[in-house]
Amino acid sequence: MPPRFIQAGNEISLALLDIEFDVFEQYKTKEDRIQARRDVHEHVRQKYGLASAREAVRCREISALVANRPAMMHLFDYDELKAMVMLRVKPTLVDQFIAAKRGTSSFGLPDILGLALHAKERHDWGWD
Repeated sequence: MPPRFIQAGNEISLALLDIEFDVFEQYKTKEDRIQARRDVHEHVRQKYGLASAREAVRCREISALVANRPAMMHLFDYDELKAMVMLRVKPTLVDQFIAAKRGTSSFGLPDILGLALHAKERHDWGWD
């Protein structure tokens, strides 16, 4: 079973897909959709005991990050995954993190930050 923050992120993503495609045509206006998205985040925040709507969004981003790399759930803790999301790391850099973690179990948050800082071309900070 995935950690609760991954479950929360998955639940948000699925609910937002339902809103986006609106198969049952529940949402008549743009404002209805916006409110429905807010309601989804608030519901998941309360259900999983998340501190804020921002944390709910972050859970969704982490869920998306690990979707194609399920091993990440077991290699990295919440803070390490949160750092990767906040740094907006690109897939090639994520692959380097996975390889480093598999090679050295002590590879952690300081190493993630250090590697990201030295790999300017591999994140979305707007640098060339």
